[in-house]
Order: sequence, then C-alpha cells, then structure tokens
Amino acid sequence: MQNLEIKLLYARKSRFDEDWNSVLHSHPFSEIFYIVEGEGVMYLEDQVVSLKQNDLLLVSSGIRHSEDYIPGSPFEYYVLGIEGITIQRKAVLENAEQGNSKQDSTRPNVNRSSLFLKTFVYLHSLDPDEEWIQKTIATLVHESGNNFLYSNLYQDALLKVLLINIARFFYSELAIEDNKLSDKNKHATFVKNYLDVHYTRNVSLDELASLCYISKYHLGHEFQKAFKISPIEYQSQKRIAKAKELLTVTDHKMDEIANNLGFNSQSYFNQVFKKKTGLTPTQYRNKHK
Repeated sequence: MQNLEIKLLYARKSRFDEDWNSVLHSHPFSEIFYIVEGEGVMYLEDQVVSLKQNDLLLVSSGIRHSEDYIPGSPFEYYVLGIEGITIQRKAVLENAEQGNSKQDSTRPNVNRSSLFLKTFVYLHSLDPDEEWIQKTIATLVHESGNNFLYSNLYQDALLKVLLINIARFFYSELAIEDNKLSDKNKHATFVKNYLDVHYTRNVSLDELASLCYISKYHLGHEFQKAFKISPIEYQSQKRIAKAKELLTVTDHKMDEIANNLGFNSQSYFNQVFKKKTGLTPTQYRNKHK
C-alpha cells in the first residue's frame, strides 16, 4: 500500500426491510462494511455469517457475497466501495514470502473479537477505543451524500487516513495490499471471470458494467481490446462450448440443454448453435456421439 493508488467508488448507508432482495455477487474492488444498527447476515461464498451492531467487515475483491436482514430486527450499515486494494490475511503473505505453498489454516493469535472468515474476508467487533473507525466511515458517507466545498479532496484524504490506520491497528493480523487486478485490463478480467461462472445467466452489458462501476462503452472497449471479442459474444461462445459437451457426453433432451444454458427457447438455441457451428444440435450429436 506504499503508493496508495486507490479510489473511493461509493460511500453510502443502507437499510434493510421486507422489500430488500440481494443476490450473491462479487466486485473487482473491495468493500468495507460497518454495522450501524440491528442484526443481519452476510452470505460469503459458502458461509453464512451473523452480523451485529459495531461489527466491521472487510471483503476483498472477487469474493461472492450477499446481505440479508433478520425479520423483526432493524438492519443498517455503512458500506465503502474501494478500488485498488486487496485485503489479505497476514499469515498467507508470510507463507508466500517464505516460499511455502501450504497455507496456514489456523487462526492467528489475535483479539477474540476478530475473525478471518476467508483468506480475503475479515470480521472485527469494534471496541469503544476503536470508535474512530466508525466516525471516519460515517464522515465519508456524509461527505459523499453532500456537495461540500473540496469534498472529493477531503474524501480522498479521509480514505487514505482510514486505510493507513486500519493497516497499522491490525498490523499483526491484516495486510492491505495493492490490488493485483489493478492493471489496464482489470475490469475486462473481472467480467471474463464472472462470465466463466455465470454464463448461463441472461446478463446485459449494462448489468456487467454496473458490477464494475464503469460505463458499458468503457467496458465494451476494454473487453474487446483485451480479448478481441465482446462480453456478450464471449458468453455465447461459453454456452456453445458447454452445449457441445452436453450433446456428446449426455443424453439430455434438447429443451433441457437449452434451458440449462440460459437460452429462452429450444428454437433460439437451435438457431444460435447452427449459426456458430454450421450444424443443428441434433446433427452435431449424431456426428460426434
């Protein structure tokens, strides 16, 4: 974190209620959550974590997560979206520096209120003497929601101070490092990895761009430059490749394959498949199975 090439993408306060609908998602940037009031849960990859007032949660880039409230309990939190950093467990970095590929699975000897949920996820319950963290985050949220004089400069300075102090305060257990995706293709790489997992979902370029907090034109240009193909065409190629596999190694019906791969109908699946391969799905199966 020597150069502090970071950017605050957003700072806001969220409140959960019965109308909230959060789905499992990830970002090419890190997030810091502070629970202001009530209780809730966070789904982190394959874990479910309970959250309560004064909890500080640090989620690094690429970690799939989703928030939810507990019925009958108010649930409010601050969240910061920060581009350019990775939040990592110190023990992992030390092992890497020593050339040890086997990660230490034991929890470091730290404050009992702290917990590494994943290598890149950190949960800590703030004590009264750590109130400065909550106050700094609250100030960032307040500044972000108002058009004060020199607000952007103030937010940048506050964010750097916050990250430096967090890095110092949790030095024995936590490392804030430069984001390894912080290169010219970081958004394209993130979207490619996202589509590798979610290629069966009917996602638009607008939705993909919103995950990166950039415009769809910027994303389309960056993806095309990095991979010589558009994001939507890349998704289509992933689907066709999987369709070829299913046609040759399974006995699934055509409508099942079309539905499983996210096509709106079997006829549309047939149309796209023939356009890409020159054969209908049935012809391809007969030829290769």
